[in-house]
Amino acid sequence: MLHHDCDWVKRGNTTGFAISSCPADLFADGVVPDSKAMWPRSKGLLMYQFASSLALTYYLLVGCFLYYAAHGQGLLHDKLFTELDMTPTHVVALGCWLLGTFGVLVALGRMWAQFYEGVSVEPTNAIIQLCTFFGLIGMVVVLWKETLFSALGIASTGAAQSAKHVVFASMRFANGQPLPEAIELRVALEERGVHLKIVELTAGADINQEVFESIEHAEAFMVFGTSNYGEKTPNPACTYFESEYARNAGKKMILLRMIPWEQQFDHLQARVMFGMNSLVLSWMEEMPMPEDLVDSIVAALEGDGQPSAPAPEPEPQQQDELV
Repeated sequence: MLHHDCDWVKRGNTTGFAISSCPADLFADGVVPDSKAMWPRSKGLLMYQFASSLALTYYLLVGCFLYYAAHGQGLLHDKLFTELDMTPTHVVALGCWLLGTFGVLVALGRMWAQFYEGVSVEPTNAIIQLCTFFGLIGMVVVLWKETLFSALGIASTGAAQSAKHVVFASMRFANGQPLPEAIELRVALEERGVHLKIVELTAGADINQEVFESIEHAEAFMVFGTSNYGEKTPNPACTYFESEYARNAGKKMILLRMIPWEQQFDHLQARVMFGMNSLVLSWMEEMPMPEDLVDSIVAALEGDGQPSAPAPEPEPQQQDELV
């Protein structure tokens, strides 16, 4: 065996044989002079190398996934990186990311120390795993807290109770997911004491009851006017019935137009609401949030009562021409 002809040495807390102490005929190209490389006696160092590599791997994979998921849902907007336009939620998420990054940097340092210097740094294993794991988990909890609270059945009751104003968000969901613009707006409104209630689909929940109870408890009703808003579907909690219930309850209407002004809505309900209400804001889909949008919403909530959207009239029936 190789170690029979090599001198065992101890460097730090690591025991192994130095390559420079082995006979030259054991290697094809001779012994590297004054080499600091060591072959460990035990498998412990190899396990630490594997643990460090594992932490680095899941940090990169999970971190990339969280970034693209949060950016795609509007939780991380472009101004966050170009202008450092950060909310407290973003600051806490950044702190979690730095915690995970610290764990990975410690892992890289340990890999370097063990591989090139033969230094044993076993106590850092707990630091690496805890920092990396809790940093990533913290980002998930901070960025998706509303979704997690809703899935746990506690929704955002605490946020609604502490907010000065509660606004119900009415929108068409795409593939079961709320609009990214609504998620971004909810975060921005939180800084102004406004809670934007988004009822998200969760397994086993009575979506109809939650929708209409949320409308009752809300001060205002905000319409995210995409082109397909107001369609009357078999679902009792569709946007058609939501807007009808809010209008009959006398809720303050805030209309957000999300299609070009020259484009018509697909359904009569939306055409009437956006054609006759005096308060119409605009934010085109997949465009940056207008700088004055949050101020306009807060002004509408804190000002005098705005006129509610009128009831849509039935579509006129075509009459046969007299011959």
